[in-house]
Formats: sequence, C-alpha cells, structure tokens
Amino acid sequence: MRLYMSDGFFQAMHVPMLSGRGFNQADALTTEPVAIVNKKFVQMYFPNESPLGHRIRMSAARDSNQPWVRIVGVAGNAAYQWVDQTARPAMYLDVAQAPPIAATYVVVSDGNPLALAGEIRTSLAAIDNTLALEKMQTYQQMLRDTTIGLTYAASMLAGDAGIALLLAAIGVFSVMANLVAERRREIGVRLAMGARRGDVLRMVLRRAGVLTAVGIVAGVVFAGVLARLMASLLYGVRPDDPAVFAGVVAAIALVAMLASWAPARHAARMDPMEALREE
Repeated sequence: MRLYMSDGFFQAMHVPMLSGRGFNQADALTTEPVAIVNKKFVQMYFPNESPLGHRIRMSAARDSNQPWVRIVGVAGNAAYQWVDQTARPAMYLDVAQAPPIAATYVVVSDGNPLALAGEIRTSLAAIDNTLALEKMQTYQQMLRDTTIGLTYAASMLAGDAGIALLLAAIGVFSVMANLVAERRREIGVRLAMGARRGDVLRMVLRRAGVLTAVGIVAGVVFAGVLARLMASLLYGVRPDDPAVFAGVVAAIALVAMLASWAPARHAARMDPMEALREE
C-alpha cells in the first residue's frame, strides 16, 4: 500500500515513529526521494535487518519509470479500513516530492474543530487561492459516513435476531404446553400417587432443558460456519469469539427456560382428580 503524506501527519494521527526520522522541509522535488515504511513492511521485507538507508521502488520491472526512494524512517502500523483492522505493509511518500491531484488535510484542535473552518479557509487561500476546499467534517462524522453501511447491516441483523429469538420463545412455549397437555393423565397419576409438585415442575423444565440443549448445539455448529462467511460484517468481533457465543447461548437458554416456566407451573398446579376425570 502506497500513501502520500506530509510532515506532521504521524503526530496528528498518533502513529508512533519507531526509528529513523519523519518528513521535513528539507525533502523537496530537487532532493533525493525518501520514504517511510511501517512495521508490517519491515517484518515482511526486512525481517533480519534494519531498512533504514535501503533504496526501494514500487515496480519490479527493470525498465520501470518509478523512481528509487530511500527509506529514512519506520512508523507503527495503522489501519485504514474500518471493517478490516489487519495491518498491511505500507510505504509513505512525501507529498512535497510527489504532489497529488487531491489531498485530505487533518487538523487537530482542543475545542470544536468546525469553529476553525474560517481560519482553515484563510490559511489555505494564503498558500494558493485557487485551491478548492470541497468538504470539512469532524473525525466522528467521517467515521459515521464510512461505517453507515456496516451500521445499517448490523441493525438489520440485530432486528432479525430479535425476531428469531421471539419466534423461538413462542415455539418453546407451544411445544411445552402441548407436551403438558399430552401427558396430563400421567402428571395427574404422579400427583395422585404422592409426587411433589416441585418434582413435576422440575420434570417439565428438565424436558425443556434437553430440547433447548439439542437446539443450542445444532445452532452453535451452524452459527460457527455462517460467522466465518459473514466475518466482514463483524467489525471488532472475531468470528469465533467465545464471549459472543457464550452470551448468545446464555440468552437463548434463559429465554427458553422463561418460555417453559408457564407450562411447567401449570403442570405442577394441576388438580390430579380433575385430570383423571377428564380422561
């Protein structure tokens, strides 16, 4: 990855300089082209030596028009894609030696950055009054604009998950209510023979727990496969994050037990004589 930066970029973005130097005013069109590489670049291309002083270029072709640049510094890794925080090899070039067609300026302030809009326009016009400043926004606004698609997708998935959890609760309640209705005579006989109501309650909840456990095991297996396919939507979360899986399993188990409580309580409060007469 090749990026064009100016002096002060690393300080503004809190990217540490690990060795060597940064860009300065001595770097110009008439001086030797220089570059700064990141830590990942060094690990990949200079694993056993210091890259400082080496000359590199971006093209492998011998007749390439790309100039040779000398490495003068090593910076820390920085992520430039919000959905992928994996560090990638990067080479930074000085905009003073390779002027870009367009540029993005980073301004650090202690107060409201938008309050400096007028001063920023004045300073830019003082450099070149033909330069057009298209858009100004805060770092938080840029983050929202960049991740709006990801936020929308996450919201939709959260809504779908909520609906699925509600349907699962309704399903568990219906299954357990039907189970209690089918075993009404058996429960009546148990109560008539001296079974405690707490035992009946635990029997129904135990049955619900077994059904829930089977569903959770199957769900975890399928979720593990689907999570890897949807890893690009899971910003900041590993597809195999144990905390997420444990939280989801606990939530499903809790909802299933709550949905089973009413049928189990109804079974425990059943009048045995009335249940036997109905049969």
